[in-house]
Order: sequence, then C-alpha cells, then structure tokens
Amino acid sequence: MSLSEFRDDRFLFFATRNGTVKRTRLDDFDSPRSVLIAINLHPEDELISVAVTDGSQDIVMVSRSGKAIRFSESDARAMGRTAAGVRGMRIDDDDAVLAMAPVPSEGDGGAYLLVVTEQGYGKRTPIDGAGEHGYPRQKRGGQGVKTITVTDTRGGLAGALVVPLEAEILLVSDNGTLIRMALVDVRPMGRSAQGVSLMRPGDGASVVGVALVMEDEEDAEAAAAPVGVEGRSPTSAGSDGGAPVAADVDTDSATDSGE
Repeated sequence: MSLSEFRDDRFLFFATRNGTVKRTRLDDFDSPRSVLIAINLHPEDELISVAVTDGSQDIVMVSRSGKAIRFSESDARAMGRTAAGVRGMRIDDDDAVLAMAPVPSEGDGGAYLLVVTEQGYGKRTPIDGAGEHGYPRQKRGGQGVKTITVTDTRGGLAGALVVPLEAEILLVSDNGTLIRMALVDVRPMGRSAQGVSLMRPGDGASVVGVALVMEDEEDAEAAAAPVGVEGRSPTSAGSDGGAPVAADVDTDSATDSGE
C-alpha cells in the first residue's frame, strides 16, 4: 500500500479471513524502524485486506458463502499496532471472509458491491439502495445478509469489490484468461439473485480474481479501493512507490482479543 504521508486523522483498517477487524491510527506506523507488527493474528487466521479510512466511513465485509455485512468503522475502536482486534463478522466454521472494503465517504449513492462467483457469474447491487437492492447498516459482529445465492453449479464467491458505476473491472481465471469490462455492463440485481454470466472460464477452470482497473495515479486515489481476495499475500503499507513501512520488529504482546 503506497502512502505519501502518515496523517493523524486517517486509519488503517484490517480484516482477517476468520472475521476479525482492527482499526489503528495511520500515524502509529510513522516510525524509523524497518519492520512493524501491524496486527497479532490468532492461530489458523490470515490477514486478507487492509484499507485506509477517514474515521467516519462504513465498512463492507463479504464471506465466501455469499453473506455481506455493512457497519460503521467507528464500531471498532482505535487500537494499538500490537492488538489482535475485535469481531467484525461472525461466520460459520466452514466459511471464510473473502473481502473487505470501505464505502467511499463522499456518498453511498454511487457505490456498488460487485460479487463474482468461481464459475464467472456476477452482479452489482447498490450499497445504499432500499430493501433487497441495498445493504442495511448493522452493528459489527453479526452474520450479515445474503449478497448472492450460491449454488454448486455456479461455485462459491471468487471476489468482491466496492466500486463506483463508472469503474472498469478485470476478471481473471486460473487458466490464464482475462476479461476487461465496464461495471455499467454488469446487470444490477437484488441481493438474493444468483447473478448473470460475466465470464466462461472453461472446463475445469474457475475465476480466481477480480480487480479494479486503474488508469493512472489520480484515478487510483479517487476510486474505491479493491478488496482483498482470500489467499492473497497480506498488503504492506509503504511510502514513495510502495517500499515497506520502516520499523524494527516489535515483540510486544497483543493487548486486545476478539470481542
């Protein structure tokens, strides 16, 4: 994660595959050390996404089974770097959080949650729509609401993004096929719909990634951040072109655990 400055009014928001979240002030990472502990992970857990927030945004988390939860980031109090975090989303034992992203603070009306399954079916749903065509704000720690009906033939979720309507996206399959399309070409549907075919990965293949197209640095700063995908290496916060944040290894023990 490339950062030009460590502002004291911004936060890093973390999410793990087991549903833990943590919010830490960005200036806590402004250190001369070469390696910093960013979050203490519980055994068998994994960091899946990190985003910069302004302290007043909503957070959306999506699980592989097709559930999504939306809550205010302020529901997770700010913690130190060595804290383990608190529960953001409750998931079943056989499920995992696939993605996390903040909702753009300039207004929810133009933001959509795009979800894509392993067999290339997908849809977009307004974040701030009414009823089935939107995501109600809840308290953190719940199971959320259905964001897509998952079936055996269409596969589990492969990726999810919070994106503006004018965005372009990339779909990538595990056999090396890539498709680029405009979000406006993806049919808007209610939360419980199964979606429509966006990509045909082929026999024995599946969609493994969904990403937002960034035309240049200015677009990257203006667009909604892409959410993490299960199995992706944890993001490192950096400066001046993405170099890792400077810091010595901090061996302090965690001070907070899941609530």
